Amino acid sequence: MSRQGLRCLGESAMLRSTPKGFDKSRDYYWMQGISLKDGCDVYAPYELVGLDLRIDSTWDHAAFRMSSVGLAAGASLCDAVLHATLELVEHDATALIDLFGLAAGIGRPLVHRHGSYDELDRAVAMVEKAGLTCSFAEIAGKVGMPTIAAFIAPGNHESTGRIFAGFACRCSPEESALAALLEAAQSRVTQISGARDDLSPDDYARKSQRLKFRPGNEAFLDSLATSCVIDKTASPLWKLRHVVGKIFQAGVEDIFVFPLGGGGAGVRAARVLMPSMQAAAGKGVVQVGVHLLTSLLRNAEERV
Repeated sequence: MSRQGLRCLGESAMLRSTPKGFDKSRDYYWMQGISLKDGCDVYAPYELVGLDLRIDSTWDHAAFRMSSVGLAAGASLCDAVLHATLELVEHDATALIDLFGLAAGIGRPLVHRHGSYDELDRAVAMVEKAGLTCSFAEIAGKVGMPTIAAFIAPGNHESTGRIFAGFACRCSPEESALAALLEAAQSRVTQISGARDDLSPDDYARKSQRLKFRPGNEAFLDSLATSCVIDKTASPLWKLRHVVGKIFQAGVEDIFVFPLGGGGAGVRAARVLMPSMQAAAGKGVVQVGVHLLTSLLRNAEERV
């Protein structure tokens, strides 16, 4: 393919792949995408684009780790690409939490004040009405987009119990906080005994730690820096342009989009790949990028 002049993303292009397990003698299935930087065609192996985790499949799991991160659907291709791109930004920012859990110490506590975003106010009120508490934190990432963590915990009178977390990146802090809180609520619902068949007794018994923060003062959610904020009523295309601009400003080399069809059903699906964006660390075939390594060293220094 290279001899034919085709641009290919091989086993070294993404952080959820590794040259160590690459078998040059095997056949690969290649998917066609497009670069958002120059508009040129690009090809990537199915393992980076698709999602097929059947144990009897023939995909190369030694060189590539299949993941749903960066895979999204929407009412339009632009919608799907926007959601997939924001998810990649979120997971890059939360990579340290994948390694160390809630004790990573990479967040800054946020205080939610009612009145800035009605939907978030209603969601917080519903959590509190159920006798639970919710809290928020800002997770700093290399892309200047608001990545927010939300936590649902037992009421203040209880000292034990599971704490459920959610993480999200959107175009405004309030939207990120709402999406993260909904994810935390979803996590709580799906771990109620009997709701899932892939949890062991240990999963139910394990108690989650509270998020540990770096030293510093907490901030108000509605007073975060507004340089990354775009109006909630903006079109998906306008939001995508804004997000793509922030990503390129952060030094990401390129953004590759792989349309996956679905238009006949009124839903479009897409995969987005970004070199140098950190995949979930410690889970299968994953390389550690420079940004995560720098964060690890900074985190270690602060612990000392």
